[in-house]
Amino acid sequence: CATQLQLLQALTATETPVVLVTVTGRTPTFGGPENLVLKKIAAMFSAFRPGQMGGVAVANLLFGHANPS
Repeated sequence: CATQLQLLQALTATETPVVLVTVTGRTPTFGGPENLVLKKIAAMFSAFRPGQMGGVAVANLLFGHANPS
């Protein structure tokens, strides 16, 4: 998990807008109680236990091919 946080910090340091997609089964934390790394994230999408086709579903939502309603 520490290396993923380091990667996220490196990506946000580039000043390029970053959309963070989390695929989890638990509530994630991002670098301590202040969650400082989230201040540089343009958007966040959370897929909680998405199942076998979850990756396809997330991609369809991100690219506007599906409506999350």
